[in-house]
Amino acid sequence: MKSTHESSKERIQHRRTQVAKRNSVQKAKVRLVLLYSISMGVILTIALLAIFTMNYQDQKQSKSRIFQNSVTNVYMKLSSDSIISNTWLTDIESTNRLILHITDGGSELLQWGSWVSEEERKTEVAKIENMAKDDKLSLHSRPISSKEGFWRFYQSKNENGNRYYAAAIVVPYGKQYRSAIVIQYFTKEDQAFNRLKMVFLTIEILGILSMVVLNLIYVRLIMKPVEESKRLQTEFIAAASHELKSPLAVIRTSAGAIKAVPEKSDHYIDTIGEECNRMSSLVDDLLILSSTETKTWRMSMERVELDTLLLDIYEEFLPICKEADMDLTISLPEILLPPINGDSMRIKQILSILLNNAIQHSKSVKPIQLHAYTSKHYVFIQVIDYGIGIADDEKTAVFDKFYQVDTSHHDRRNYGLGLSIAKELVKIHRGLFWLEDTKGGGCTFTIKLHKIIEN
Repeated sequence: MKSTHESSKERIQHRRTQVAKRNSVQKAKVRLVLLYSISMGVILTIALLAIFTMNYQDQKQSKSRIFQNSVTNVYMKLSSDSIISNTWLTDIESTNRLILHITDGGSELLQWGSWVSEEERKTEVAKIENMAKDDKLSLHSRPISSKEGFWRFYQSKNENGNRYYAAAIVVPYGKQYRSAIVIQYFTKEDQAFNRLKMVFLTIEILGILSMVVLNLIYVRLIMKPVEESKRLQTEFIAAASHELKSPLAVIRTSAGAIKAVPEKSDHYIDTIGEECNRMSSLVDDLLILSSTETKTWRMSMERVELDTLLLDIYEEFLPICKEADMDLTISLPEILLPPINGDSMRIKQILSILLNNAIQHSKSVKPIQLHAYTSKHYVFIQVIDYGIGIADDEKTAVFDKFYQVDTSHHDRRNYGLGLSIAKELVKIHRGLFWLEDTKGGGCTFTIKLHKIIEN
């Protein structure tokens, strides 16, 4: 009951740990999305504001130029033409959307081209007259001691909120004077500008929404390796803890048995020693994997003569294979294999893992083969066995940490770390490592390494 209770507590704690890690990853995702969206939103806003400001200034300058041209035309007409016709007044008002109030020698000219109500005309003209009066510009008397006229520019808006440009002009004409109030609306331009503001606002909103969506996708993609790493880390720790608990349980049981049965203490001491060796081997393998994955593994790279190395490993494993009632053969090209740049000790370690794996799982009468061949730029080393083989759906999984093909009959000394270590060591040598079926049944592990190109 106690062990069942402890197992339940461990499962609950593991579940809580998983939930906490998942929540931490979700919080990190939200923070990244907010960070990216805010920063990109600020950049987009600044860019749109800059474009909007330039458009606003261009439109403002354009309206100013148009109005100045209109005022200049009126001024030139007042100062040079002897007759100001109603036809000209009608045409210039309707064409340029002006309110033009002209006084010639104190008499107001009639306007026929007005496109606003008479009430609005009188109201806005009176407003500009008052502004001119405040500026000490008299529109009802001839300029004293001057051959040229005067004008003032103003900006205002009517009761409907429509803004307009205005000018008050007075010019001498003979012994008399002429004055004018010019008011020009830019309704179409203002409406176009308001539409432009709505376009910019729409672009801003759609841009921010698009960035949020894209950032969600982007963050999800960049966080996938983190989530996968956390998952693998959790599984790795759980598997390592499980493997360590087994020898520890044996050691604790044996230590208790020494006190209970002293006459069998030698047996239990030997068992404790074996389990300590198992734990030491497991810790060594874990350190190797940790070093390779964190890129802190120190390799002694040098020129390696593969013929010599393969013959050495063959001679080392020949008696081991005979002890296991198996045969081992070696097959090398007639021409010497080209050298490679690598760590000879680690390459031997890779081959030892593969040969031990073949000895453990291959119970065939056919011999295990150590084979090598070359191509233009690469050297290939193969360990071939004719054993039970590995199912296709397990060919990738065998390189995972603590993976056991046959969990019911595996060697207690084997933790399922060998192929993971071999894969990492091959990767450090910038090589490739894969598994395929042997023709006739069994497994073929192939290592592909860069050869040194001789001049």
